Amino acid sequence: MALESNLQLISYMATAEMCIKSENIYECFLPIVESVLMIYIDKTKISLIKLQNEINETYHLKVPKSTLKRTLQILHKQKKVRIVDYKKIVPYKDELNASYWDKREERESAVEDFFLEFNSFLVEHEVEIPIAQVKEECCNWLYSHTLELASFISKGNLSVKAASLEESDWQIANELVTFLLEIQNKKSEHFKTFLLLYNGAVQSSLFNFGTEEIDDLNKTAIPFSNIILDTNFILRMLDLQTEFDGAVTRETLAALKEENAHFFVLEQTLDEIIRSIKNFLSDSAPNTVYTNRYLKNSQIKMTGFWEASRRGVTRDVLFALTNKEKLKEKICVLTDVSFVDDYDHTKISSAEIEDLVKSKNRDAYGEIQARHDLSLVDYCRQKRSGNSSKIIDIDWWVLTNDERLTYWNQQNSGQYQECLTEIQLSNIIMLQRKRLGNSGLMQTMVSLSSKTALSAAGIEKFAQKICAYHESNKNQDLALEKLSLVFANNMLTTADIQRINAEEDALDQILEEKVLEVQEEQLLQNERLRKTKEEGEYKTKVIADLENRLNNMKIRLETEHYKHNIDKYRRDISDQLREKDEASHKLEVYKRLRQFEEQHNKSTSRYTLMLITLPWIAMLSFYGRFGYPILKPLLQIIDGMKGFSQDMLVWMIPAALTGIYYFCVGMWLGSLVAPSELFEVLKLKVSNARLKKYMMKNSISLSYLEMDRKQAVADLEMAIKNSERNVESLEHKIRKINETLNRIMGI
Repeated sequence: MALESNLQLISYMATAEMCIKSENIYECFLPIVESVLMIYIDKTKISLIKLQNEINETYHLKVPKSTLKRTLQILHKQKKVRIVDYKKIVPYKDELNASYWDKREERESAVEDFFLEFNSFLVEHEVEIPIAQVKEECCNWLYSHTLELASFISKGNLSVKAASLEESDWQIANELVTFLLEIQNKKSEHFKTFLLLYNGAVQSSLFNFGTEEIDDLNKTAIPFSNIILDTNFILRMLDLQTEFDGAVTRETLAALKEENAHFFVLEQTLDEIIRSIKNFLSDSAPNTVYTNRYLKNSQIKMTGFWEASRRGVTRDVLFALTNKEKLKEKICVLTDVSFVDDYDHTKISSAEIEDLVKSKNRDAYGEIQARHDLSLVDYCRQKRSGNSSKIIDIDWWVLTNDERLTYWNQQNSGQYQECLTEIQLSNIIMLQRKRLGNSGLMQTMVSLSSKTALSAAGIEKFAQKICAYHESNKNQDLALEKLSLVFANNMLTTADIQRINAEEDALDQILEEKVLEVQEEQLLQNERLRKTKEEGEYKTKVIADLENRLNNMKIRLETEHYKHNIDKYRRDISDQLREKDEASHKLEVYKRLRQFEEQHNKSTSRYTLMLITLPWIAMLSFYGRFGYPILKPLLQIIDGMKGFSQDMLVWMIPAALTGIYYFCVGMWLGSLVAPSELFEVLKLKVSNARLKKYMMKNSISLSYLEMDRKQAVADLEMAIKNSERNVESLEHKIRKINETLNRIMGI
């Protein structure tokens, strides 16, 4: 797996776990920053800009400097980094290592187990893709499908949001959703692993924003007091869509009730629901027999009313809901709702309608649908009290599952949008409650699974294809028998039907392929029955042999796994020993320097004393030999003046010369020091000069002279001890693994 993918996945898990236990939202970003710092842990300094760019590139983020600095301040308080001149970051290797490696092996093992299980699932479903590619693309999947929270905060300004609305070209998205549903039903640890990855990716998307936006979201919960329900939410709430859609919507409804939300439904929404049901009853009437007969296979996924009818929702039940009063009663059974029947939608401009229709770009979406959607948005705007400056002050929202409507609303709203997707709502509630919720992931899976299901138009087209096939082959019994055989064995899949709809001659080809599969399966079954009868007496032996081979295979796999760990630990030991040798070499250099200083301490003191006294004595001697005879006549004249004596002046001049000499020495040193400190300061300079000459002679880097040697020695001794402890720990692990291997091999 690529290093970047590994960093992302492990950091996403750590981010999710940190968010649950931490009160400070910026601490949730620490795993992301630490994972990038680990790449440069051996560097002396890292620039703030370089760190920012590396985070952005690795995690597809656009981290503002203010948010990154706030996170770095936490690392500074934890003594994992030091910040120099507000622009350079100095990583502390030991502290970062201790933090980053904490639970890393456990997380890596969980991620590895998840992908091995997913890979086995893909193999069973005959999907061939390298596992390394699955891991790498999974990071992109997590990123692209966890942007809902970030796009909500960004007021539609995330450039990547538009791209996320397009169909994904990732070839195993459908298999991933199926796999996640399967492991969720089993309550597997693999689902918990992916849930941590998803929630970590959601929380890391907040790293895109400045401190003010993050603080507003974190300090106070958003009040979801008044919720206007869209058509798609109500239909799923009424269990008139897929079973999975209904279950997830009920979770969303329960979460909103816990927030004490009040629900509102516009008269226009009731009209749209009734119109949708009537259209389905009308369009599906000729095809109901065929859908009941040909689309019962569990491998075929359908959307909306078709899926509900397959689950037992009859046409009579749907027809009853076309009565508005009965529809209201059914909604009120599920939750308390206020129905709005006084909103005038005729004032909505044609320009807005045209812009929304153009933005959604769907064949079945026209003026009627756009007017309804704009009614929801406009009614919500009327109910909001003024232009709130903060999102935490807004208590009216439109709840929808229409991503394109929400995106259009983000681009055309004021400071804050009116439409809120169920994914956004679930992620916000999860963040505010700081607990491991799965609604956001469930909503994402709903969105993905619906993209791969058959729509009403697709089902109608398929039914027409079947009718045409019956008509053209009504006198050909063999062709009709093939059709009956395929449907009797439930062999068609969603992909088969989509291919039949897209290609002219696909139905004949698929029937031939499926009939061959049935024949081959029958031949294989007959062969298996024959062999079973012939080899019945060897059944016990075969089973025992298979069990033995399976055990041997398990032993080989376990052995390879343990040997791989031993190799890894030995590489780690080699790295630790290399670090220890480097530290020992540096420590030896410092000891040689200290030994040199101690050996030459006395001679340095004598040399320093000579440097101080000889110039002074020479100066006084020069004065006595030449200065005094020159000044003697002047001294005799001054001697006669009142208040002066020749003896006094004779001593004052040498004293003054001594003061001048002291001042000159101070200027040479760069600052005046106390006479009591003068000897020690000069001695240090002489010692450093002699030490520098010694280092150059012995090819020792002068950088050793620039360091705080006492602190450097202490750091190196600590590094050596840490390396020794790490080596001892790794050797202990190797011994434990060898003991395990010996038990496995029976030694």
